[in-house]
Formats: sequence, C-alpha cells, structure tokens
Amino acid sequence: MRQPRRRAYSLCLPVWYRAAGETEWHTGLTRSVSTTGAVIRADDEGAPSEQLIVAIGLPSVTGCLVGSGRVVRMIGSAGESAPATFAVQMTRYRLDRRDAALSIDPRATRD
Repeated sequence: MRQPRRRAYSLCLPVWYRAAGETEWHTGLTRSVSTTGAVIRADDEGAPSEQLIVAIGLPSVTGCLVGSGRVVRMIGSAGESAPATFAVQMTRYRLDRRDAALSIDPRATRD
C-alpha cells in the first residue's frame, strides 16, 4: 500500500518555543509547516533543547497552534554563529488563544 505524501506549506508565521520546564519563550519564524511539524528559524543562536513546547501564531489575531514535540533535525552547520534553523516533529497539538498559550505554567506542562 502506498504511503500518503506529507505536504509542507511555506509559511512565515511567528513562533514561540521553549524546553519543558523553561519559563522564558524563545522566538522565531516558521519556514514551513506541515501536519506533523514545522521548520523554524530561531531568532537566537544555538541549538534548542530536544523536547520543546511550540506555539505557532496563526493569521487570525488571537489564535495559535500549540504543540509538544522534539527536534528531529538541525539545518545548517552546527558550528555557525548564526540563528538556529531546525525541524520539530509535533507529537500533540491543539488550537488555543495566543494569550492563554503563552501564559502556560511550565510546571503544568508534562508530556
């Protein structure tokens, strides 16, 4: 049986991410988004933690996609002193209001 092809859409959307347990959000922009994850260009240098909580802003004013997942690939040279670009695979996600999603207590987010 043939596997369905995953489609990725080139979308430049604001994104916030942090490791489980972190209190501060890191920011960036998506380069592409699919049903199973996203490619993110971070605003900061350095590789993110393997396990992440991600909030992707949607074109609507108040909505975002919130998910937990893991970094599956770093894009570019690991020795670069440029902002990180990485692929994250989402294991779970939901739609939420942006203000509610970004105020999530990290101690309450256990996967």
